[in-house]
Amino acid sequence: MVNAQPAYVRQNVLVGQARMFVQKLLPTSVPALPADTVELNGAWPSSGVNIWVPVGATQEGLNFRFQRSTQDITIEEQLTPVSVNTTGIDLSMDMILSEDTLETMQLAFGGGVITTTAAGVGAIGKKELVIGSDQDQYAFGFEVKNSFGFFRRVLVPTVVSVGQIEALHRRAADARRYAISLRAVCAPEEVQIVEKTANSTS
Repeated sequence: MVNAQPAYVRQNVLVGQARMFVQKLLPTSVPALPADTVELNGAWPSSGVNIWVPVGATQEGLNFRFQRSTQDITIEEQLTPVSVNTTGIDLSMDMILSEDTLETMQLAFGGGVITTTAAGVGAIGKKELVIGSDQDQYAFGFEVKNSFGFFRRVLVPTVVSVGQIEALHRRAADARRYAISLRAVCAPEEVQIVEKTANSTS
């Protein structure tokens, strides 16, 4: 007996890390991915109304999760559903942030305001984080290397941080880390997934 020959493209089986960025949304914010001319690992916009900030080091990278909740519509005359309707979608990005900064804490806590004071005569330089009662909204973007050797970029234009923080403060046990979960609060149709497949022919 001849076994069936699997059909697959080995180069499509990929591993690798993601470069991740966040943007705190303000009334003037216009979150957008980098221009198509920006290569993989190139600079993301960091000025004007499109300011992306790297999330920094993580413990285990990015877990990009999509879950669709459904409801079966059945009839007596058919064993399988006659329709399967979507009742909800949960799109979230989970990561454990490893850089212990006020900016990391601000994102992990779901928002707040950081005030920076320069050092002066008789006064220390300092930064102060005030945690907000309400959640701030962010944009989240990331890029990975695709099977063509170019970029695949993802933009989730509106997310909120809903993680539960448990940062250990112990002698030499482990680094202080902040587990966060960014949940999309935009319509699925607003999420952008762009993949470069070839260089321009010019």
